[in-house]
Amino acid sequence: MSDFLSWLQTQPPSIGSFLGSLTGAGIGLIAIVLGALFNAYLNRRRDDRLRKVAAKAAAIGITAELLSVERVLRRNAADINGTNNAFIGPDVANNIRNISEIIQNIQDVDHDTLGLVISAYVLIDEYSHTLVLFGGEIIPNMPRNRVIVKMPAGSAGRVVGVNNDIADQIAVALKNLERYTK
Repeated sequence: MSDFLSWLQTQPPSIGSFLGSLTGAGIGLIAIVLGALFNAYLNRRRDDRLRKVAAKAAAIGITAELLSVERVLRRNAADINGTNNAFIGPDVANNIRNISEIIQNIQDVDHDTLGLVISAYVLIDEYSHTLVLFGGEIIPNMPRNRVIVKMPAGSAGRVVGVNNDIADQIAVALKNLERYTK
C-alpha cells in the first residue's frame, strides 16, 4: 500500500481525482448489482408464495367441484337402487363450472394426482354418453344447456354401478388432492 501512495505522489494532481472517481464508480456498480440481486431474490420469493397460494386455491376449487359431483352420484345411486321403473337423471357434468379457469393454476401438483383429477373430469364429462349407451334418451330442449337423461326400466342396476365406480374414482382423486389443500 505504501508503494501505491508513493507512486500516487509522483503523479499529476488529476490522477488522484480520476482514481477517486474510478473507485467510487466501482463501489457504486457493485452496490447496484447487489441491490438488483437482492431485489430479484425478494421477487422470486413473492412469486413462489403467490404461485403456492394460487395452486392451493385451485386445489380447493377442484376439491369442491369433485366433492359435489361425488355426492350427487352417490345420492342418485342410493335413490335409484333397487327400482325397476324408468327414471330420469341429470348429467353430472352440469355441476362442473370452473375447470378451465382452475386447471391453469394447478402447476405444483404431481403428475399422478393431476392424472387422477383429469381422469375424474373426463369420466364426469362422458357420464351422459355412458347413460345413452345403456339405453337412455337425452330429453331435448332443456334450459341453459342442461342435459337430462331418461333411463328405461330395468337399467337402474347398471346406472348404480356406473355412479359408484365414478364416485370411487373421484374419491381417489380427492384423496390425492387433499395434501395440496392444506
